[in-house]
Amino acid sequence: AMRTVRGAFSGVTWSPAAAVAFQTSLGRMALAASDLTGALQATQEAHRLDPAADWPAMLALGLLELGQDTAEPIIKSHAAATASKPQQIHTVALAYARVLLNLERWADARAQLEYLQQRWPQVHESWLLMGTLLVQTNEVVAADAALRRYLDLSASSGPSDARTQALVQLASLAEKRADMAGATAWLDQIPPSHDVL
Repeated sequence: AMRTVRGAFSGVTWSPAAAVAFQTSLGRMALAASDLTGALQATQEAHRLDPAADWPAMLALGLLELGQDTAEPIIKSHAAATASKPQQIHTVALAYARVLLNLERWADARAQLEYLQQRWPQVHESWLLMGTLLVQTNEVVAADAALRRYLDLSASSGPSDARTQALVQLASLAEKRADMAGATAWLDQIPPSHDVL
């Protein structure tokens, strides 16, 4: 199917943005067909055309999560290409941190989250991810502080599964300190619609 699509568009002159979109679409098609090599090649080409484009970097993240370590340079190159753009949003950087956490690359995930918190300190998701990471690495005091920061920053967003996750983790940390009243107080903040018990 990839060969057919490439052939059908072989004579087309693309604008730079359209060329990136086309290559990224080819990469997604290849990924859907479990053609990791084809997906990586299309992703690399899309990134070559515009190193600051988010979609090739997001596709590279999907490949990295599937064990394609050769996709990681695309993500790092994207970060370098966008580092000087103050308007750049945090989507790729945050997704990269999530992938690193999923891969249990704790040191790399921590460095990425620290970068996020320095560049975009009000992005509440980074504090939740940092709290989760610190729970995994048994840094109880720092985990507690990160999760509390997340709750402070996300207070206006209302109840959510993420806030429930933070409250459950804070309750668990309180239990580790043998603070059963504190654990109960955290769990009592979970709305009935998000109750996990």
